[in-house]
Amino acid sequence: MDAELDSIAEAELPVSFSFNGENRIVPVRLSHGLNVVTTEFEVENPRLWYPAGYGKQELYELRVAADGSAVTKRIALRDLKAVSEEDEYGRSLKIRVNGIDIFVKGANWIPLDSRPQTYTRDRYSKLLSAAVAANMNCLRVWGGGLYEFDDFYDLCDEKGLLIWQDCMFACSLYRTDEPFLDLISREIEYQVKRLRDHGSIALWCGDNECGDLVPRALADGDLNRVLWYDRFNQTVGKAVRKADPTRLFWPTSPCDGPDAPPGRNTASRGDMHNWSVWHGGKGFDAYYDLKPRFCSEFGFQSFPAQNTVDWFTEGKTRNVTSPVMEFHQRNPAGNSKIVEMFTRCFRFPETFEDFIYLSQVQQAIAIKIGVEYWRTLKPLCMGTIYWQLNDNWPVASWSSLDCFGNWKQLHYHAKRFFAPVIGTVIHRAEGVLELWVSSDVGETLTGILQLSAFTFSGAPAGKMEIPVEIGPYEAAEAERFPINRLVTSVEHEFLYLELELHGSQKQYSYRNETFLTEYKKCELAQAHISSEISGPENGVWQLRLATDHPAFYVFAEFQGIQAVFSDNSFTLLPGRPITLTFQVEGTPSRSDLKEKLIIRHLQSCYAD
Repeated sequence: MDAELDSIAEAELPVSFSFNGENRIVPVRLSHGLNVVTTEFEVENPRLWYPAGYGKQELYELRVAADGSAVTKRIALRDLKAVSEEDEYGRSLKIRVNGIDIFVKGANWIPLDSRPQTYTRDRYSKLLSAAVAANMNCLRVWGGGLYEFDDFYDLCDEKGLLIWQDCMFACSLYRTDEPFLDLISREIEYQVKRLRDHGSIALWCGDNECGDLVPRALADGDLNRVLWYDRFNQTVGKAVRKADPTRLFWPTSPCDGPDAPPGRNTASRGDMHNWSVWHGGKGFDAYYDLKPRFCSEFGFQSFPAQNTVDWFTEGKTRNVTSPVMEFHQRNPAGNSKIVEMFTRCFRFPETFEDFIYLSQVQQAIAIKIGVEYWRTLKPLCMGTIYWQLNDNWPVASWSSLDCFGNWKQLHYHAKRFFAPVIGTVIHRAEGVLELWVSSDVGETLTGILQLSAFTFSGAPAGKMEIPVEIGPYEAAEAERFPINRLVTSVEHEFLYLELELHGSQKQYSYRNETFLTEYKKCELAQAHISSEISGPENGVWQLRLATDHPAFYVFAEFQGIQAVFSDNSFTLLPGRPITLTFQVEGTPSRSDLKEKLIIRHLQSCYAD
């Protein structure tokens, strides 16, 4: 255990260390400048720290004091390595904690507000708790933002959120004169030393997409820009490694590997940013064309919560192409991309509110398809970090939480597709279905996967049951079969998957729906949903929902009242009512909630 002491003069004094109930006094002779004092503690049967979903987040208090000054930190005992190795698929990138290769599930973090003076521990905690509630175990602190305040990293330690920490450089070619490089070195030394004792930090990354400028410079024959980037990146890497030699330095993102040339974005090597769907305009099934080792950016936009839109429009503007709505869209072609994808996938929404709702359905489906498929590729793929978790102002964006912390539909879907155990139907080959199960549980699970076909009116059309046994931390194909074995008409039927698995002490349930053609081609029944609100008990309300016909992406919200539900944006089947729990901000009465309750589903949003 090393402690750094900065002394303004030579001196002899005792340095005290307190850790795990033990104390050490180390007499030292200090010289002027930086001094390193070392001692050791032996911990028998240490309580190890694990990422969320893999174990507990045990933390030990460490206190170091000298000459009237003291520093107290909470330390995680864990064996953490970011591993990048050549293998039969290319080059891996994975995070290994206490001998377990973690399947990384998370999102990119951007500054939570454009005004850092408004940051508070409570604001951090609300968003980070929402990430853990959605079964995330990692956040990538994006290099276009800032090094966050200590509260952020303290809370990530507490909650088990691994941190991919970019250095704060993004999407630019930086100066390489000596004064600026010296400034870079000093900033990185300060920030890395400030943060390196946090157990949640998984790796340091040199920058976000700055390396992408190198291939463009080479194509233009501009060797100077290539050399500028190399000099800049070498300076960053040297400073990081000097301040923290214990962690992997990843030169840039995306990157093929620690020693690879910059500017590569190769699926089979290192990490990749996959923007073929949003920026490239490809359909959602394009995710099936890639087998990334670690996808650290991919996303699709939607509008924020209806209450947020009502707030910044003051409830007056009811048109997506109005000046105020376009002002709150900073991607130049963003609204056009959302609408264009509507025309491919869905029937057009009827009202302004339906437009907002359907944009969130579309976003959730886009990310769900990618994540579910990539989870079936373990151990080839070992990370999915979508863009992005949060917003710093009310805006149409790629986030799953809007600027006020409202859960968009994507966040509810993330809670499901990032669950410890999932089952999914992959439809990538014409006329063929694949049933997959993916587990992040450290023991063998057994049980049944039931796949049912229903008409859109709710009549049973077919069923199959498959026994499942899946090993620790595995993904496995349960069955592959032709569509016509179970489905007669893809325009009139859908599939509903029910997975029930159990281990030695715990049971795992998962539900998933599959459409087998474009949503706009499906003849959905006009479902009528009934609702009943009860409670509260200890601040928790209940909402019971039932339907007469299948209803898809059923989404409950309250006008003017922020609420977080136990589940949302799900499939509701006739004869299978669902009771949700939810909590609200403020103290509304039951009659207030009943009056303000709005329930939407896919068919209800379509124009006649």
